[in-house]
Amino acid sequence: MRVGPKGQVVIPQDIREEFGIGPGCEVVFDQTDDTITIQKPKSRLADRFKTLAMQAKPGAKTDIVHGIYEQYEERWKRARKST
Repeated sequence: MRVGPKGQVVIPQDIREEFGIGPGCEVVFDQTDDTITIQKPKSRLADRFKTLAMQAKPGAKTDIVHGIYEQYEERWKRARKST
């Protein structure tokens, strides 16, 4: 890949599809010595767990798995629309 005039690079389509990266998705850049990596933030899932836990009433069962599936389904739909 080559860096464009504005410092932009294109993430290859197969990689975007594998990692569910589409327009508006956030990525994190990390630097180690002479290596730069691009990663999807991991905090989003943790934020979802926290939100679900905060909404739960003490002693009540919360369907956390269902909430996570809903979030992934929503992301998948957004990613599919962008391609």
